[in-house]
Amino acid sequence: FKGIGTPSVLLANNKYIPDLESRYFTADFPFGLKILIDLASVANVDVPTMKMIYGWYEGLVKPDKCFDIKEYNVLSVDDIVDFYK
Repeated sequence: FKGIGTPSVLLANNKYIPDLESRYFTADFPFGLKILIDLASVANVDVPTMKMIYGWYEGLVKPDKCFDIKEYNVLSVDDIVDFYK
């Protein structure tokens, strides 16, 4: 997400707030970044910056639905390979 500005909404008081209805918040985090974090977890790769950014997103949005790799029975690197065959 480096270099991508956060979509914002200008309020009447000339202040900006994040546009939580934008694709950035409705798709890129829960179905983009989350997939990468889950794949890294299965591969035992630590991704602390991704986790920190996703934690910020969860605290801001409190999503009710996001990607969960376990729903696809992907629990090992072999499962990842099989899934993408």
